[in-house]
Amino acid sequence: MQPPDGGEVDRIPPEVVDVTPANGTTLFKGQEIELKFSEYVDKRTFKDAVFISPALEKGFEVEWSGKTATIIFNEELKPDVTYNITIGTSVIDINNSNNMAKAYSYAISTGDVLDKGTIQGRIYDKDPNKVFVFAYRLGNPEDSLLKRKPDYVTQVGPSGEYILSGLAQGDYRLFAVGNSFGDLIYNLNTDRIGILNRDVTLAQNDTAKGSLDFQLTKLDTIPPVLQKAVMTDQNHLLLSFNEDVKATSLIPLNIQLADTSGMIQLTPKYVYQTSGKMKDIAVAVTGNVDPVKGLRIRLSGVRDIAGNESEMLESEVPISDKKDTTPVSISQITPADLNNVQIDSPEITFILDDGTDLSLISQALQVTDTSKKGVKFEVTKLDDASFKVKINQRLSSGYNYLVKTNLKDLVDAAGNWRDTVITTKFTVYNSVNFTGLSGNIKGVTGNFLVVLEDPDNTSKRYTTPLNINGDFEFTEVIPGKYKLWIFDDRKGNKEYYHGSLNPYEHSARFFVLPTIIELIPRWVTFDFKWNVD
Repeated sequence: MQPPDGGEVDRIPPEVVDVTPANGTTLFKGQEIELKFSEYVDKRTFKDAVFISPALEKGFEVEWSGKTATIIFNEELKPDVTYNITIGTSVIDINNSNNMAKAYSYAISTGDVLDKGTIQGRIYDKDPNKVFVFAYRLGNPEDSLLKRKPDYVTQVGPSGEYILSGLAQGDYRLFAVGNSFGDLIYNLNTDRIGILNRDVTLAQNDTAKGSLDFQLTKLDTIPPVLQKAVMTDQNHLLLSFNEDVKATSLIPLNIQLADTSGMIQLTPKYVYQTSGKMKDIAVAVTGNVDPVKGLRIRLSGVRDIAGNESEMLESEVPISDKKDTTPVSISQITPADLNNVQIDSPEITFILDDGTDLSLISQALQVTDTSKKGVKFEVTKLDDASFKVKINQRLSSGYNYLVKTNLKDLVDAAGNWRDTVITTKFTVYNSVNFTGLSGNIKGVTGNFLVVLEDPDNTSKRYTTPLNINGDFEFTEVIPGKYKLWIFDDRKGNKEYYHGSLNPYEHSARFFVLPTIIELIPRWVTFDFKWNVD
């Protein structure tokens, strides 16, 4: 259905407006419940969005009459049990496919007491859709938890907020799961997961728990797989993997390029990541290949981002007779905005379009101001086609600087080179426009770090420690809108710890300021106060 021409587009999400029996009913003896929506909804999405806790062994059926859905239980409900029925946010309306704004929870009890325990919080993730919160009752040491369906489940709303209600007293372990298959079973290496920073106890006089928040990550235990290998020209091979990999983990000694008889045909010389494609690795080679005898590659030791290392990988390689006649050049520079480079010890990364010997790259570089006065710097090789230039001094505010790269010293595997110098100009951010933030945060103890980051650009990020009194200070911050959050640096590596499943370890504590902070130019904000309790 489409709205009439000229009419307003429907932006109103569907919602449950009536239920039978009433929410909170006790001594329930029936076999069905009815839910009425504010508008017509898609029946398929409704069936997939119904979650009943505790789970029914035989499931349920759904019948429709207009805007009213009747859920019919396929089994008799257990006595003296509170059942929580959650309608997830994946339900969409017929008119414009608007999702429900938040999950709807509904509880009934087959006994004379309704369990009223609640757990609520938020998922901090760019895409909270299709994220579920799983709650498992603790007490059985043999329980495999994530290998079975949860005792209680709810779907996270578009805002990231969630609530589990109708919970019995007891101890619980919670997980947030990006359940890609929708089977309510955590799938390792496929689903994203969030581990809570503690287990939760609901007691007779303490039935509500809030601010139980998650950050999601993907736990990867499987080594990368080589999906394809092709020769793009006589001096280059492109290796494509099933996931992001680290080019630096693959060294030429671990690559063998031979014909079908086992005779070595090509010699790997340079290995590097292709620009912007973390799943691909390029290999620059020398030598000649006999197209009649074919070519096969064998390699080992490739690691993915999680550190899983491959064993021996093999693939046939289609042969190319195309010649490489293009000399090495610079293909990408970061940061992208070279007009606002930081003032103190900035770093600039150069990515080349081909592999080359970078052992003497520092000799091919010169960094100066516009008056040709030299600037101290050091160079770090990242792989055979990229390097990082770090300025080892504080630069002058608002001034222009030059990085000159002599390409004559950069020769590729085919022997191509270019007798030219490329000049890269960058401008230091004008310190007059800097902003800052300082203040005090109460309610936490431990080794906490304070993070100020652009919600739309996480590379624009500042970190500072929270001292024993809860004081912190950010200086020389580029103006803009920022998210402020803190986390307990449990591992001492200045990175948030997501926890572990095997062996099980809780995640680190973290807290996020619920509002965005806007820091304006030429103005430092003092005496910021935040109590995380």
